[in-house]
This record gives sequence, C-alpha cells and structure tokens, in this order.
Amino acid sequence: MRAPPILPSVIGIAHMNIFKGLLSFVFFVHSGLQIVFHVKHAYSCITLIFMKREVILTTSDNPFDPYYEYEEWDSYDRNVLGYNTNAYLARMCYTSPDIPDNDIAMDQEDAINRILALNVTGTYKKNVYINGKLQS
Repeated sequence: MRAPPILPSVIGIAHMNIFKGLLSFVFFVHSGLQIVFHVKHAYSCITLIFMKREVILTTSDNPFDPYYEYEEWDSYDRNVLGYNTNAYLARMCYTSPDIPDNDIAMDQEDAINRILALNVTGTYKKNVYINGKLQS
C-alpha cells in the first residue's frame, strides 16, 4: 500500500515574491499545473497564468520526441531498440484504480525518478514539458 503524500495534491507548494510593488504568488500543484497569481496594487489587477507541466520518460538514443511524435517514438522504442519503456514505467508505478487522477502524475514522476536512480547505463532520461515546450 502506498503512503499518502505529505501535502494534499491541491495545495502543492506556494512561493511569494515582491518585486517593484508587484506581489506574486506561485502555486505548484502536484498534478503538474502551475498557477501564478500577480496582484498589482490592491483591488486593481489580478492575473492568472496556468502552466501545464508534464514529465515523460524517454531514452537518449531515440530520435523521436515522445510528446509530439508518440507513435513513431513508441514504435522505435519497442521494435528497433527493444526497450519497451512504457512497460518499464508501468512496472515502476504504484498506480491503481483507487488513486485519484491528480496523484497519478505525481506517482509517474516518482517512478521516473526511481528509474533514473537505477540508470547505470545512462539510457533513460526525463523530458519536462511546460505548456508543450521542452525545458532544458
């Protein structure tokens, strides 16, 4: 049985900045959604920016992008390289039908981090996408 997370998934991590009179609150929600609140002078302006964060396991020798070219990436991974990365990730996850959807993304990232910790050959790598753009 999986231990519950320390923080509820809707709370996540909060960060506050004050820069040139602009007060910013950044909430990193465990489901991969980043919410940014900017408040400029009381009652005058509130801006919400939603950022979707996704983490994908891939291999360093696969030329296809798993986010944009999934079919080609998966075919190359299974048929040419013989890794079957998706099955490996599924074996490392603790997901079940009882886990809420927003915790599944957190569980998958935990599994990716465990795979990377065991990655002695350097084959596997983690791609992080924010709003569909690969982060370096």
